[in-house]
Amino acid sequence: MPMTWMMRAADQGGIPVALAEWERAGPASHPALRGLSFDGEPQARILAEELTRSGRLKIVERRDGITVDSTSLVGRLRLGPMALAISPKLEARRLSALLRWTYGLSDVRRVGDAEHSTEAFGFADLLAQQLAQEAEVLLRRGLIRRYVERREELAVPRGRLDVPRLAARGGLVTAALPCRYFVRDANWPLNRLLRTGLERAATLAADHALQRRLRALAAEMAAPMTDDVAPMRLDADAPRRAIERLDRQTAVYRPALTLIDLLLSGQGITLDTPEGSLPLPGFLFDMNRFFERLLSRLLRKRLDGMELADQHRLSGMFAYDAGSRRRRAPTPRPDFAVLKKGRVRLFADAKYRDLWAKGLPDDWLYQLSLYAMGTECRTAVILYPTVSAEAREERVVLRDPLRGGQLGAVVLRPLLIEELADRLAGAETRDTENWLSALANRLLSV
Repeated sequence: MPMTWMMRAADQGGIPVALAEWERAGPASHPALRGLSFDGEPQARILAEELTRSGRLKIVERRDGITVDSTSLVGRLRLGPMALAISPKLEARRLSALLRWTYGLSDVRRVGDAEHSTEAFGFADLLAQQLAQEAEVLLRRGLIRRYVERREELAVPRGRLDVPRLAARGGLVTAALPCRYFVRDANWPLNRLLRTGLERAATLAADHALQRRLRALAAEMAAPMTDDVAPMRLDADAPRRAIERLDRQTAVYRPALTLIDLLLSGQGITLDTPEGSLPLPGFLFDMNRFFERLLSRLLRKRLDGMELADQHRLSGMFAYDAGSRRRRAPTPRPDFAVLKKGRVRLFADAKYRDLWAKGLPDDWLYQLSLYAMGTECRTAVILYPTVSAEAREERVVLRDPLRGGQLGAVVLRPLLIEELADRLAGAETRDTENWLSALANRLLSV
């Protein structure tokens, strides 16, 4: 456990509990949890029960203390007497390389303590560190300015005379004339979103040096003698709406907006409980969504005569018969479908869990067994990351329990995530592209 984070948690009155993704922390392995309970903190108990029910975490209050089972969510969470820190298995250097490649971020290399701080303080700091680098690139280039309308009373006329306003006040009654003109100004919504995103990132970062750096960048944007960019009200969907409206000129803002979106989505988890909606007191990032996005980009490097569809809907797999009550039948959606001439050749699902080391949950096997029944080859694939160099492909055969024989198969296919990160951390070369294409081809083979 990083000492810097432990001291910060202790200063804030929380008992620091650090664990990795897909790991258990209990009284036996973490003495700090021994004898701990949510007595006297009913809201913390409600949050723990809802986190468990939703499958985000598993938190069990027992006689000898509290047990926490992590999932694919990483980050920091204050829950009653505990200050939880859940870290990814990958170190910051490799994780940064994967993030940059997956989301198209700038490859900005810095020296000093940047990586050490993100290792010590967690995933939010890693995203905030990258956001600071993206903002510095934009500020060095110069923020994009847009023509903004101004309406002012001017002694020296500028632009066009505002005739309706002049008529409304009864003609020339002062030495100034109402004018309507346009100026190139940095204070427009995209820059305001960037400034507010930097300020929000500073509240999520745990490293004091990173907080100061983010606030200094926001202050630089707000300086009246330079850009004079004002803050704005920031909601969770604002970055996505801004990304959808980017054009050729403003596309350089995409990496920074993507990072702001990731930070807001990790902070903006709310839990619906019988007592109402409760915000999550911390920052949790879903590594499964990130892994799915990474695979989506990687697998598109293997499109030789085939099409890759994300979130392909299996319409018609389930249906209520005529005598049943009219309800909406569930529609499964595998993460990836490989199609050839409109026909599904293979279904694949991204599962962010080291199945070689941790094993395959039964519900995942049942889910992929259904997907296998919907393909020509009667096969579905689970793609999962692993840090085990000895990991190899495994196949679960689906057998007919009545007649015997094989119905299909579920393939567990590992991806050596550290090797991929090391490849992506290097320079983009023809050899790297060929290696990625070969990897994609292997991951989607039948």
